[in-house]
This record gives sequence, C-alpha cells and structure tokens, in this order.
Amino acid sequence: MGRSAALLLDVLRETRDHRLLMELGLALQPEPEPDKKYLFDSEREQHASLALSLMVQVLRSRLQDIKDASITAFSGVDDLQHSSPQQVTLNPF
Repeated sequence: MGRSAALLLDVLRETRDHRLLMELGLALQPEPEPDKKYLFDSEREQHASLALSLMVQVLRSRLQDIKDASITAFSGVDDLQHSSPQQVTLNPF
C-alpha cells in the first residue's frame, strides 16, 4: 500500500493537482482506527508530510507561471506605447 501512495503522490505532483495533494496530506495526518491501518505509521506520516510539501511546491510553481505570464503580457504594453497607431491596429497582440 505504501508504493501505491507514493505513486499517487508522484502522479499528483506531475499533474500539478494541489487540491488533491492537500486533501491527501490532511487525510493521512490523523491516526486511523486500529482495524483500518493499511500503512505503517511512519510511512503514513512521511506521505502526509510529503503531500503537503509537494502541494506547496506546486502552488509556488503555479504562482511563478502566473508572474511570468503577467510580465510577458505587460511587456507588450511597452511595445504599444512606442509604436505608431497603424501598428497598434494591425498588431493588437
């Protein structure tokens, strides 16, 4: 079961699914009932911690992507200020 959890964490990181990483991390934190233990406690705690740290990495990556996109979008505004009106109408983007 530990390998399945590790594989799920890898898939969620690759798909950049921060919501499921958060849910998984929070779901793995509390100790389950004795008859519902499918992971060793050390594995469960490690996977919970890893899920939350991967969530933070994904969110930081998404934030950086947004920053890069906004910088790219606003760099076009400077080009518009220095171009002639004909170029603006012919080249709106």
